[in-house]
Amino acid sequence: MTAVSIIPPYFRAWDQTTGAPLAGGKVYTYDTGTSTLKTSWQDEGKAATNTNPVILDAAGKAKIHLDGVYRIVVHDSNDVLVWEADPVSSVSSDAELAAVNTALGDRATSLETLTSTRFPYVLADNEDPQTLDLSTYYSISTQTGLFYYDASDTTTAHDGVTVIVDSTGRRFKRALAEVNSFKAWQTAPPGSPQSGEAYLVKSVATGAWAGHEDDIAVYTARGLLFLSPRISARYDEAWGGHLLYDGSAWQRGIGKLPFSKYALGIVVQEELDTPAVAPTDGQMWLVGTAPTGAWAGKAANIAEWIDAHQEWEFLAPFEGAVIYDLDVTAGTAVGERRYTSGAWQAPASAPSIPNTSGYTFEGTFQTLSSSIPVSGSDTLTIPTGEWAIIDGFAEVVSVTGGTASLEVTVSGANLARDPTGAVSSNDARIAIYGRASGGDTVTIIAGNATGGETTNARGRLVLAKLTAVS
Repeated sequence: MTAVSIIPPYFRAWDQTTGAPLAGGKVYTYDTGTSTLKTSWQDEGKAATNTNPVILDAAGKAKIHLDGVYRIVVHDSNDVLVWEADPVSSVSSDAELAAVNTALGDRATSLETLTSTRFPYVLADNEDPQTLDLSTYYSISTQTGLFYYDASDTTTAHDGVTVIVDSTGRRFKRALAEVNSFKAWQTAPPGSPQSGEAYLVKSVATGAWAGHEDDIAVYTARGLLFLSPRISARYDEAWGGHLLYDGSAWQRGIGKLPFSKYALGIVVQEELDTPAVAPTDGQMWLVGTAPTGAWAGKAANIAEWIDAHQEWEFLAPFEGAVIYDLDVTAGTAVGERRYTSGAWQAPASAPSIPNTSGYTFEGTFQTLSSSIPVSGSDTLTIPTGEWAIIDGFAEVVSVTGGTASLEVTVSGANLARDPTGAVSSNDARIAIYGRASGGDTVTIIAGNATGGETTNARGRLVLAKLTAVS
């Protein structure tokens, strides 16, 4: 005798609570009335035997062909019992089925009975379930998913979308569909949705979605369906990443982690208290100390604009975090800022060291403000109790003609200049470098080596790096 499929062309099983396919489920086949494993096959001709148990695929199905009478036991992927039936016949004709039932007597569970009690009634698109007697079925399969019989409900009206009522008054409730992705996360229904499209309903929902925040809205041939969320991840097609429902709210995360595209460094436009106007997708700001509006309560956070969701994403700071501040309004970048002691610190800068003539040198290219006459000079003195690292140069340029002259003298064992003597040229320059302690001096002496243009010679002391510590 050839092997006959339990339910051609596939055996299928569903989670009895959620209605989801029993992915990874296990189907054990035994001799009827025993715990002795009995072989089943993958094909009618018995060319390939099944494992025992048979492992169901992601759709909760497998090819299972029987030969004889069996005890069938179905477990989930964790080996928890889902249901069992005994005996189950492999007969392929009504006559054979009747003979088996007669032989087995009251213990018989015919293939017809098994199908009606354990497998759903498949509702055709042109069938009206309200005209059908489905009293022998516990579930209904439709284009949009599974409906399960709810024996406790005798009043809910038929809508064909969430509830199906048959001619006997039995009510079948819609099970959660396996919606793996949605078009967008938004508050308002789309203008022209297509059948099969799904949307995640965002707070505060409007129109037909009102009151369905966090639900998944599915447009089907039978109408609009709202699916309650469960702990799971869904792909947001508009955003390009996954959202995770943790049991209380949807959160961005899986696949496209917040700020992951800034792995090489976070760059903020500037620091603001008021949310930026007309931000573009991915732009980031440092939230100030007194934030307002959508940024209220997010002081010191990094705010990123998510265009697909039309909202701000916030990243809380942590000790030692570093960002780069462009300060676009000022037009000059603040530079690198580090979060320490509960605040974002501005870039460290060298403290200023005044010289004896009242000039202030702050570390980069500061120029004396007046011309230095013939044999004119100026001196930088490191204040007592401080020290400085000097790495720069002095120069003098003859403005209207002639040849300029320049000389630099230093005091202090760790200061040097190159060259050590006077230089005469139209662009005279002397390098200055070393470590200066309190009381050490750097003096520049500028003049005109050829005469006639002495009042136009200008000298300056340029410090590429200057650090002082008291």
